[in-house]
Amino acid sequence: MRIQKYFYPGIATALLLLVFGISSLTFAGNPIALDFAVYQGEQDQVTPAVAYNPQLKNYLVVWSNDRPGNDDIYARRITANGKPLGGWISISAGAGFERRYPDVAYNEVQGEFLVVWEEEPHGGYLTIRGLRVSKNGEPIPPVINISSGPALKNCQKPSVAYASTSDNYLVVWDSMVSGGVHSYIEAQMISSAGVKEGLNFLISGSSSIGFSDRRPDLAYNRSRNEYLAVFERLYDNATTQSIYGRLVTGDGTALGSSADVISVVAEDQLNPVVAAIPTVPHEGKFFVAWESQYSPGNNNIYGKRFTHDLKSDGIILMLSNSPKSDSAPAVAANEYSDQFLVAWKQPWGPFSNSSISTRYISKENDTLEGEITIGGYQTGMFSTEPAVASGMPGDFMVAFSDTSLGLPDSDIFGQLLGNRQYIPLTIR
Repeated sequence: MRIQKYFYPGIATALLLLVFGISSLTFAGNPIALDFAVYQGEQDQVTPAVAYNPQLKNYLVVWSNDRPGNDDIYARRITANGKPLGGWISISAGAGFERRYPDVAYNEVQGEFLVVWEEEPHGGYLTIRGLRVSKNGEPIPPVINISSGPALKNCQKPSVAYASTSDNYLVVWDSMVSGGVHSYIEAQMISSAGVKEGLNFLISGSSSIGFSDRRPDLAYNRSRNEYLAVFERLYDNATTQSIYGRLVTGDGTALGSSADVISVVAEDQLNPVVAAIPTVPHEGKFFVAWESQYSPGNNNIYGKRFTHDLKSDGIILMLSNSPKSDSAPAVAANEYSDQFLVAWKQPWGPFSNSSISTRYISKENDTLEGEITIGGYQTGMFSTEPAVASGMPGDFMVAFSDTSLGLPDSDIFGQLLGNRQYIPLTIR
C-alpha cells in the first residue's frame, strides 16, 4: 500500500545545516488546504491571539466573545493540521465584567500557556488579569491579578511573552491614571507558577512626562534572554505618532536610560508588532511592523529588521501598498525557516469587504516574497484582526475574525501556511 507522509522543509534545512555546513536556508510557503473554523457562535467572536505547543504539536487560539454587557474570554486547541481538538474552553466568563483583548504565550519548560486580558468591572476601571492553561487545555486557577498600584487607573491592551532561559513571563500594557493626560507602558514579571515577581514597573513614560506611550507589543530573544517591547509614542507638541522600543532583561530590568526610536517620520505610525529570531549566541534579530498613514484614509504596512541591540539591519520595507487603508498588522518568527511572517487586514471591493494579506520576510535580506491572500477575498466575507504564531518547522498559523456575507455575527477562523510536500512511502 502507499502512504502519504508530510515532508517539512524545516527538517530538511536542519539536515542540510548539519551535513553540508550551510549557514542558512530560507523558503516561503503557501496556504495548506482551506481555511477552517476555530469557533462559530451566536455572538461576535473578536480579537484572536494564538500560541503553539511544540510538544503536543497543537495551537491554543484565544479570543473575546462579544456578549452584550459581559464579554468573555474563550479558547480552543487546534491541531497542527488545522483540526479542532475538543470543544471550546472558558477562560474567564460571567456577569458583571467586560473582558477584551486577550493574548497568550506558551511555556515549553512547564508545558503550560499563560492567557492575559483586560477586564473592566461594570462601573470600574480596567485591570489586567491572567490565567494559566495546561497543555491539554485545562484552566489552572486562580486568576492572576496582574496590574496593581493606584486604584483609579485604566490598564489595557496587554501583551505577554515567555522567557525560556529564566522560565518566567513578562506582561506589558498601557496605563493611565484617572484624570491624567499621559499614558505609559507598565510591566509585570510572572513566575512559571503564576506568581507575581515584584511589583508593576515602568518600561517607558510616566504620568508627568510630556508624551504618551500606548499599544505595546512584546517579543522574546532567547539568545540573550531579553524581551523587546514596542509601542506608539505621541509627544505633547507633536501632531503625529511614532514607534519606539525598549529592551528588558529576562529578570525584568529595563535596559538603557530611555526608549529607542524604531520609526519617526512625518506621518502617523500606529499599531506596532514585533517578533524575534535567536541567532548565534548572545545575538538575535527582531522584525517590527506597523501601520503608516500615507494619507487620510490610506494606511500602508511597513516593517524593518533590527539586530539584538536595536541597530538598523536593513531598509524600511513597504509590505503593503493598496489604495485602501491596510491595518492591524501581526507578526511571528519561525527559526527553522529563518523567516518572519507578517499578516494584516486589507480592504477590497465596493462593500468594505476585507481579507487577510500575508508576506514572508527573511531575517537576512530585504527581498520580499509576493503577498499571499487568505480569508474574505475568496468567499465574499469580512476578515479582520489577524494573529500569527509559528508552528511546526516552516509552518505558521494565522487566526482571524471573519463575518460571512449576509450573516450578523463574526466567528474565528484559521489558516495554515507552509511548504509541506508529500513524499510517497511504499510499504511492501
